[in-house]
Amino acid sequence: MSRGRSVGGRSYREAREEIGAGRLRPVYLLQGTDARLREDLLQELGRSCLQPGMEAFNYLLLDGDAAEPHEVAGHLQTAPVLGGRRLVVVRDLHWFDAPRAMAADPPGDAEAAWLTVVRQAAGSPAVLVFTLGRAADGRRRLYREIASQGGVVNCSALPEADIVRWLRRKAKENGKDLPPEAAEALLAVAGTDLNRLCHELEKAVAYAGDEGSLTLEHLRAVVTGNTSWGVFDLTDAVAERQLSRALAIARDLVTGGEPPALLISLLGRQIRMLLAARALRDRGAGQERVASELGVPPWVARKYLQQAAGFRQDELEEAIEALVEADLALKSGRRDGGLAVELLVAGLTAKGRL
Repeated sequence: MSRGRSVGGRSYREAREEIGAGRLRPVYLLQGTDARLREDLLQELGRSCLQPGMEAFNYLLLDGDAAEPHEVAGHLQTAPVLGGRRLVVVRDLHWFDAPRAMAADPPGDAEAAWLTVVRQAAGSPAVLVFTLGRAADGRRRLYREIASQGGVVNCSALPEADIVRWLRRKAKENGKDLPPEAAEALLAVAGTDLNRLCHELEKAVAYAGDEGSLTLEHLRAVVTGNTSWGVFDLTDAVAERQLSRALAIARDLVTGGEPPALLISLLGRQIRMLLAARALRDRGAGQERVASELGVPPWVARKYLQQAAGFRQDELEEAIEALVEADLALKSGRRDGGLAVELLVAGLTAKGRL
């Protein structure tokens, strides 16, 4: 039995694949803080349930504060217009919240009435969907009933590997191919916020015009983010031990206003990933295992493995120490930010220097 707040249920990816294959549950609870994921699943449910052109007749959106159980039950039993199924969506129903949040509710077991509606959905010509912008209380009978039918879906932050897949699918929906490396680069530059990523992707699609594939050049031309493209180039240059190129990029970034502390942090993440990839490789792990352990797509794992092969284990361990020293020197004021970054880059890229 679930206890307290629940962020459980099935994953967004699992639910979307199931819905896309036409295997629909009679009732869903789409819970979690990411509105974009909830909207994506509603759109997928709409494609699976609704006859094209009949959306105005067969799709119903209700506010949980105003919806009554008997009203929703009536909508579930109404036959869809011209075939397909109806889609009935109830937004932010408070019966998924903790009991203490509902002290002001009128007496009577309204939750039992909603339970009856949920159980009736299985035999209806409609799919019933509850959406909630937070985690439901796992102690609620309503939550447990939907969970028992496999309908609870967690719509919170995606792992990076799933975000890359999400980006590639969004590009395909817009008639473009987005290669894995380009999707990973977009994620690295623009961050993990799906609304932001969708906006940046739309700009790239418009910029590419009639071209069928989105390239790194398209992305560089229009995508802006929390991190500049130069930072992405810097981590690659360091990982590939290209000393002159890495130093030139580092100088340009510092001159252009990138915070030295951010550069040191991002270089630290890159080196830690290479160290982990190297350790896994030395234990006989292949690309798929490395991808799973590091939480990255397989093609990124392949890249880490290739880059890690250029370092000895002891070099990577010493690189971690050098990163800690550079960070301390910067924070203590013992070293100028630009100089700290350049000395670190030189030490990380030059063989035998660490």
